[in-house]
Amino acid sequence: MSGRQALVALLLVACTGSGTTSAPSVPNVDGTPQAPAVSAPVGCPAHVPERLSPKGISGLRRTLVPPGASGAVICRYPPVSAHPRRPRVATVMGSSLAELVRSLDALRPMPRGLFACPFDDGSMYLLRFAYPDGGRLPVVVHLSGCRFATNGRRDVSVTAKVRALLASLIRSSTG
Repeated sequence: MSGRQALVALLLVACTGSGTTSAPSVPNVDGTPQAPAVSAPVGCPAHVPERLSPKGISGLRRTLVPPGASGAVICRYPPVSAHPRRPRVATVMGSSLAELVRSLDALRPMPRGLFACPFDDGSMYLLRFAYPDGGRLPVVVHLSGCRFATNGRRDVSVTAKVRALLASLIRSSTG
């Protein structure tokens, strides 16, 4: 085998792996495979998505967060001028999750019309809700400018009370 052929073979092995695969780990109880526990989505993306893509969730025009969420991750993004712009992260479940969903669903739809949103520094929350059936729901909450929230189908005006609740959940989770 020439040096060039050896290099190509080495690169192919490095890029594709050894050719062996392993099945995902599934917990067993007394020899019976168990479904993995449903929990909140893990982590935060580097940037808030420009287009929200709810997966497997209905009723999004009637309510910001439909009932039944099993957990949520809160991603708090600082103003765009902050460097590095890494989000702070909190996981919410149980009674805190129920309070968050109730507070978000109580928000009023935003008024119709065009809006100028001065002083929008880009600070926002990305809330990532998980549902037991595998559904995923992102909600974006803008903290400056017009201070609206959306699930991609329903837009609401965010109150100071909801902003304070989100800040408190982030503080209690990250210290």
